[in-house]
Amino acid sequence: MRDFALGLAFAILGAAIIAIAKDFPTVGNLEYGASLFPVITGSGMLACGALLAARNALPALRALRGAGAAPLRPHLGRLARLALPCVLVVLYIYGNERIGSAPAMFLLMLVLFRAGAVRWRVALPVSLGAAVVIYLAFTRLLAVPLPAGLLGF
Repeated sequence: MRDFALGLAFAILGAAIIAIAKDFPTVGNLEYGASLFPVITGSGMLACGALLAARNALPALRALRGAGAAPLRPHLGRLARLALPCVLVVLYIYGNERIGSAPAMFLLMLVLFRAGAVRWRVALPVSLGAAVVIYLAFTRLLAVPLPAGLLGF
């Protein structure tokens, strides 16, 4: 039942991303623009969510017909772990101007790794390396200016 609901939610979210991204402007005479990556992401979410929902539709229907409505008591730790990425993205959006994009990415990944019980000796270098690679890819390869923040990079 849970997988069916998650699949349905992902499919709906993917469709919403596609619908919103269709209004993004194109660049010059090109056929693509700012909507390209959101549409690709939304399409993947829509397809995978629909597949997950379809795969679990029959077991979900059987569960609804069979057992009575059991009260759902979500575990607080699971809810917190589920909400953590969303909270971190919001903090990144509002905090990357102050502390800089690269340090914000590093901290975001480090917190996510540690929340997933990844050891410090793995979490620190991977977070640092990923933040540096992403920062260099955006600033050097894509020529997208990222907020410098307190440290100047």
